[in-house]
Amino acid sequence: MISDITEEEVKEAIWQCEGSKNPGPDGFNFNFIKFNWDTLKQDIVEAMLCFQETGCFLKGCNTSSITVVPKVRDLTSLEQYRLISLMGALYKIVTKVLSCRIKNMLPMVINDSQSAFLKGKGMLDSILVASEVVEELRRHMRSGLCLKVDYGKVYNSVKWNFLYDMLQRLGFHCKWIKWVKGCLESPLVSVLINGSPTTEFQPSRGLGQGDPLAPFLLLVVAEGLAGLVRQKVKKNMLKGLKVGSKDIELCMLQFADDKLFMCEDSYPNVIDVKVILRCFEIAFGKKINFHKSKLVGINVERNSLQCFSKL
Repeated sequence: MISDITEEEVKEAIWQCEGSKNPGPDGFNFNFIKFNWDTLKQDIVEAMLCFQETGCFLKGCNTSSITVVPKVRDLTSLEQYRLISLMGALYKIVTKVLSCRIKNMLPMVINDSQSAFLKGKGMLDSILVASEVVEELRRHMRSGLCLKVDYGKVYNSVKWNFLYDMLQRLGFHCKWIKWVKGCLESPLVSVLINGSPTTEFQPSRGLGQGDPLAPFLLLVVAEGLAGLVRQKVKKNMLKGLKVGSKDIELCMLQFADDKLFMCEDSYPNVIDVKVILRCFEIAFGKKINFHKSKLVGINVERNSLQCFSKL
């Protein structure tokens, strides 16, 4: 994870990036770099080694400009705009190299309840497991609750201190954490207003969507919620659904920022799930999007389900 960055790694990262995408503020896309690799490779590798030693980008290498794109035709609020910024090629190369390293390590430290962005896991794994659990409950006339939780704009709300703490708890080396800090805290951003950039400022939270490293860092953040659930189950404060001939207990399934809680239909269980979500909300910094969250009961009376939904 913290070994020296090699020229082969840098070249592989560059060739994995689509060359025709729009360039960042420096004006150079990956097609230009690939075509002139023999001329540019020494400078690029030296820049990578500089980042490796200092954990910082050279001045001007990690700047971007934000422009707003309307999501709908009739605009009535700022939420109906999508913010887009283009990162420079050097930043993408660094994060691509780091993402290639971390994706091989994550399956060793991320809980099995997560099925997104992990090597050896399929996109439909969580869906298939949830379907089998619901079918078994129906077949044996057992009851249970399923709470699908959605966090709105989760990438924009990640607290960096929480992310750094999770990386440390999962056993990542301090040098690796310094590299992550360098990627997150170095950007200087301006907003384009009528084509003219404003004064540059530095973001204080969030992960960039489209950043090669962002999905894997999001899994590290989500592991904090899985840890809270495991502690509750270990202390017998939260009772999941036991399925199969070996009574395997299942409490939560995750797909990146989407969560599916599965537990027995009891008042204490609902309260415990709410406490877990509230604690994670305070630490993580993002509230639940209740418009996209749903509570479903399997063989649960409607009156009981309505009472649970009001807690």
